[in-house]
Amino acid sequence: MRPVPGNPGPDVRGPWPRPADYVRPYLSRRPYRLSRKVPDFLSRFRPAGAPGAALAGVPADRRRELEAEVGPVLALLAGTQAECERIIARARQDAGQLAAEAAAEAAAISADAGRRAAAAREDAARRVMAAARDGAATAIREAEHQAGATRELAARRMPAMADRAVDAIRRLEADER
Repeated sequence: MRPVPGNPGPDVRGPWPRPADYVRPYLSRRPYRLSRKVPDFLSRFRPAGAPGAALAGVPADRRRELEAEVGPVLALLAGTQAECERIIARARQDAGQLAAEAAAEAAAISADAGRRAAAAREDAARRVMAAARDGAATAIREAEHQAGATRELAARRMPAMADRAVDAIRRLEADER
């Protein structure tokens, strides 16, 4: 709920109660901010030279004064800056070397893993082939055993079957006559 202009109503802000007829038309509802122009305006009132009697002169150049004051200190830091740059260059070189070593190690690990995988595949294939050979040998033994049993059975039944066949042929001859 927003207050009615001129009457704060129930939306009263602040640490103390205000009377119902409290009016503040001179205050905006936005927070106060200093304009960017205020520092420029205030800089007009800064001293232009040494205090004392007003003499015709040139305004003080703050930039040159700061450069004269801070310049020697920054010049002393030039060696430190160069050392920092050398340290950073060395760190970059070391990082590049470490990255190259890590890449070489990763390649070696990958190659070793490839060799081990190939060896594992060959071993698995060898085991599968051995199992297949054993299975085939077992099947051949069972087939030879079954063939032997069938030969034995045939050998036992052959004379009786031959006799039956001869009897059947004799009957046919007898019927034809």
